[in-house]
Amino acid sequence: MSDFQQIQLPGGRAGDGPGDTGGGTQASAEPADDRPDVVREEGDWRKRALAAEARVEQLEGRITALEGEVAEAAESASAAALGRERDRALIEAGVLDLDAARLLAERGFEGVDPTDLAGVAGALRRERPWLFSSAGFGSAAMAGETTAGNTALSEAHDTARCSGDRRQVLRYLRVKRNAN
Repeated sequence: MSDFQQIQLPGGRAGDGPGDTGGGTQASAEPADDRPDVVREEGDWRKRALAAEARVEQLEGRITALEGEVAEAAESASAAALGRERDRALIEAGVLDLDAARLLAERGFEGVDPTDLAGVAGALRRERPWLFSSAGFGSAAMAGETTAGNTALSEAHDTARCSGDRRQVLRYLRVKRNAN
């Protein structure tokens, strides 16, 4: 009845004839999985999966490297903290030459645990007494009592030292002379 016959359009769609706007039904007899666009999508999926697996392997390698770097940094920070504590213990012990004492303390002493900082300072004092000041190992209980004269002298000394003013230096010298 109709003068138009059904024709197959490119892309697997059938039209109703000339002037068709694409409102027809699909006339493809091929199964849906064998279409070129489905095959192309499956190929794309495999490429993306392989790329993702390669990226995972790359990131796992990077994670391993970063874990190694973190372990090295933690070890370095621990060694630096121990070094600072050792320096503090040596300064409190009254060391005169910190660099020489640090090198000797890092070398270690027989029978002394390197983490026992007081033991390291004591062993260093016994083996190398010339590295320490004579008043360095005394306790605070042995220190002389501060008198009003010593306080005035120390204040005058600090003022003269900090200001650099000649008058303050002369004042300090007068206080020092009168204190004796």
